[in-house]
Amino acid sequence: MKFSIKLVLIIIILSLILIKVKTIPFDKKIDPVDKVFGDSDLNKYVTMKNFNPSNSKNIYRIVILGDSVVESNCPMVDVLEIKLNNHFENLNINVINAGLSSQNILDLYNMLAIMKENVNIDMLFISSGWNEHWYNRENSPCIQSGCYEDPEMGKKLLELTKSANQMKRYLASQAFLYWLKENSKTCNNLFNENPEIFLEGLDHYDSNIYRVSLNEYEEKIVQIIEEQRKNGIITAFVTAPDGLRENELPYKVERDCVFLSKEDFYQIHHSYIEKLINLSEEYNFPLLDLNNVFDKLLDKRDLYFNNPLDDPIHPNQNGKEVCTEEYYNKIVELLENESNK
Repeated sequence: MKFSIKLVLIIIILSLILIKVKTIPFDKKIDPVDKVFGDSDLNKYVTMKNFNPSNSKNIYRIVILGDSVVESNCPMVDVLEIKLNNHFENLNINVINAGLSSQNILDLYNMLAIMKENVNIDMLFISSGWNEHWYNRENSPCIQSGCYEDPEMGKKLLELTKSANQMKRYLASQAFLYWLKENSKTCNNLFNENPEIFLEGLDHYDSNIYRVSLNEYEEKIVQIIEEQRKNGIITAFVTAPDGLRENELPYKVERDCVFLSKEDFYQIHHSYIEKLINLSEEYNFPLLDLNNVFDKLLDKRDLYFNNPLDDPIHPNQNGKEVCTEEYYNKIVELLENESNK
């Protein structure tokens, strides 16, 4: 395994030499943000699908910021944009998908800061609640148990994925995913043989073991709301949709070693959702409760998630249509409320 990973690294280095470490343009299907913002930091950390680069002041921009749930088109922003423009004929609405895999609320805050410097935002939706409660590096049972081979190499690859160079990011990401996948197999087998070794002494109700503790989660949400109110941006949060049932540990979650306790998974995940719901009531900000919407569909979850026992995180096409409709209804409500003020 070590030889194969080192071979991948050699290929990356040779590739970087061949391309002379030059940033290549984004594929048009992804969106040519680098052509709009030149060498801006926007290229390094932010994705903006369906972005309309026009500088026209008549464009009403709605940004959907989030993790891989948003990135994988929950909602489908192109469909949402057409529906909204048909409803509000006097507005030229542009709905932007700013979802990026693996981002938590701290990452989203940083992404938002970059976006605001480069894009005029009129309405903002922030979807979170999954990546916050994955183990942080210091407390990951897989790293602590020693089943990750050559963790220093994994750290180096992960750091390379943050490069300003697009090709470098892409190659490093592929190598890191390969390293993670190979290690995950080993760790997963060991975990299934003897889970006590991994979970012994680990308090899953101490949220400090996660990438974002509940206190940090609350502080950052409140900070975002207060800042956007000062900026005059209509800001709503979105609870994470899921197809979870109690006492289930999705294989994808276990396989990636991001959470390993079947007994605690549902409760810990929902503690972050409950925190967001309580904050929306306390600070009076709009909330799109997608989690509640999908909870009502739980008996038919196979219709909305392709394999909920493996991945109850990312809705399938049917689920994306539900997401899109719910976003549509919420945006219509917010815009109509705004027009009545």
